[in-house]
Amino acid sequence: MLVVDVETTGTKPYKHSLIGIGAIFLQELYDKFDVKGVFSGECRPWEGAQYTDSAMKTIGFDEARLNDPSRKSLEMLMREFTEFSEKPYNKTIAGHNPTFDLNFLRLSAYKYNVPFFFPYRTIDLHTLCYTNMLTKGIPAPVNHNKTDINSDRVFSYVGLPLEPRPHVGINGAKWESEAFSRLIYGKNLLEEFKNYEVPVHMSR
Repeated sequence: MLVVDVETTGTKPYKHSLIGIGAIFLQELYDKFDVKGVFSGECRPWEGAQYTDSAMKTIGFDEARLNDPSRKSLEMLMREFTEFSEKPYNKTIAGHNPTFDLNFLRLSAYKYNVPFFFPYRTIDLHTLCYTNMLTKGIPAPVNHNKTDINSDRVFSYVGLPLEPRPHVGINGAKWESEAFSRLIYGKNLLEEFKNYEVPVHMSR
């Protein structure tokens, strides 16, 4: 599967732009994941794209950095990502909120007639964490009549530090990949997280 985390100028792909992609290709083995490839890239927004103040704060950009002419175009970034994504046999997108990422990728690809071969089904950390909690007899948190399991709560549950701010796509992909490994296999995946002990409730 492809663990993907994007950076965007807002939440609506038809009026906001994708400006960064972080992705890690995980090969599913019998008792672990194997990292087969890593992708990271950023770009300028498409011409005329809008942005929100909250999104800019999340990604740590100002208008000058966002429109820096030395940054590659969105079309170039999408073509590079497409080339990277041709390798995995399983092209299912995974992440904490993968439908969000998938929608931005889809519209960005269509905008420049870039091949798009990702399936509509996705794999999300929210569901895995919720399921893990219930199978271990741990009450899933609820707030305002809905599950309260954001990415920070997932990372804490699996024994990881919180993802650094501002948000960078490749950091999100790393944290999410490690969380998938701990939730599914009960094992550490990436070297940079080896000193963060896998909690007892993660054991298979």
